[in-house]
Amino acid sequence: MKKAILTLTIVCSLCFSAWAQDSLSVKQHLEDFDFVVSQVEENYSGYPTKVNKTNMRDYKALKKRLRKEIKQGKKTGTEAAGEYSAFFADWHLCVAGLNDGNVYNFSQQYFPENKQITFFREMDEYAPKQLSCKVTDKTYLIRVPSFGRQIDWDWIAHTVDSFTVSQCQNLIIDIRGNSGGSDGAYWPLFCLCYDHPGKNDGVEFRNSSGNRDNWTESLQDTTIDDSYRNFLTYLLASTGEWVSTIGIGQTASVADYPHKPKKVGIIIDPIVASSGEQFLIDVKSTSDRVIVFGRDNTIGCLDYSNCRVATFPNSGSMITIAMSRSFRLPDRGIDETGIAPDVRITLPYPKVLTDNLDEWVLFVAKTLEE
Repeated sequence: MKKAILTLTIVCSLCFSAWAQDSLSVKQHLEDFDFVVSQVEENYSGYPTKVNKTNMRDYKALKKRLRKEIKQGKKTGTEAAGEYSAFFADWHLCVAGLNDGNVYNFSQQYFPENKQITFFREMDEYAPKQLSCKVTDKTYLIRVPSFGRQIDWDWIAHTVDSFTVSQCQNLIIDIRGNSGGSDGAYWPLFCLCYDHPGKNDGVEFRNSSGNRDNWTESLQDTTIDDSYRNFLTYLLASTGEWVSTIGIGQTASVADYPHKPKKVGIIIDPIVASSGEQFLIDVKSTSDRVIVFGRDNTIGCLDYSNCRVATFPNSGSMITIAMSRSFRLPDRGIDETGIAPDVRITLPYPKVLTDNLDEWVLFVAKTLEE
């Protein structure tokens, strides 16, 4: 199975300079805003289709208004960039910076359907933590709230061994709160669910100057493996406007575990995004044992992916730029709808979800055991 290079989590762990927004001149704020516009127009994989004849007038009017508001002192460059990026309605196109000393997402407040932020506000103590344990003698639980840096990949692999030792018939993989990270993190769980080859839609990369600079810089990293190095070399050798990855990329062997679950229940929520959604797509296309449970669809953040980070020249704020777009587009994209569960859970969301066994887990365990 071909793996994508990288799928960045929505909630980025970014380092910012100590620049204060109010210490910048109007000229510097305009420079920051214009920098973001050029990055998006020249490099973002969604720009060629998301800006079109239907909305071009609105797009130009938005840029003009935001530059005017910067000149009038109504917005900083970062604030304007946040509103500008929200025009594209892509959770991967994220402007983040410092606000009162805290890292703040300046894009999401402008989204028309801000279900992620609404969900966070309603669920103050909803903070899933990694967990690996028996639910009953028949069902085992692995809770993975992230495929990002905050989760130890070795821990995920170790949970598979723990499941084997338990000899439980069924497995629950709880990815509530999982807004993404890297596809490679979920590989052991994918192998545990794998039954047969499945369809991989693949992606194509926008072969822009800024993206090529990123690939060239990545090649200088001496810690990357040969398959990734070869992939980057392939991208840089391409001359077309778009570079297809179908048939190209890192191939990983599917591990044949001695003990596999008879049934697998995966629990989702509205925060599941990016690599969390890719995990669902991968297992649903390759497994006959998986059932997805949830009350709502996932957030929808995968059609444009493989992100890099660009730093503003003055404020030190940052924007994530998706470099690739999925071959699911234009007819089978998921960003507008998210991924629906197979079974709708009608129970209310748990007020507290850390390392506890909540009603949802017990409901899924009972369903699998029936």
